[in-house]
Amino acid sequence: MDSLSIGQRFSPCIEKMASRIPQLHCAMLCTPDGFNLCSVGLDEDQVGKMAALSSSLFSVGDAAVDSLKLSDETAETFISLDEGTPAGLNYLTLEARGLQIVTTQIVRPAGNFILMAASRASLGVVLVGVKATVADIQKLL
Repeated sequence: MDSLSIGQRFSPCIEKMASRIPQLHCAMLCTPDGFNLCSVGLDEDQVGKMAALSSSLFSVGDAAVDSLKLSDETAETFISLDEGTPAGLNYLTLEARGLQIVTTQIVRPAGNFILMAASRASLGVVLVGVKATVADIQKLL
């Protein structure tokens, strides 16, 4: 499946985030190598930069978690928290001047996706909206 058709397929899921997450500033779905698939709230100049930054930040966060060398018991706990997600980083959250940014990985056999959302809503509200969007995307996979 080419990137245009992937973006068209998942664009309604990303657009639905605006109804789930109040004050959604932007959201995007990209590949781990920083290629944008679909987005809302970003202009043309921002899209490529945010896709690259989101995927890079998630990779750095995942490497930091991996470097902690968690015990097998702790790793099993991580796996059971979110079925289908390998042990490691599940969600990366950042906060700056009231803007909550949440990034997560959507695991799939043909290659993972990175989902990012930014909002001025509370962190819990953004996390719930992101998790619901991940579920919507996984239904389409």
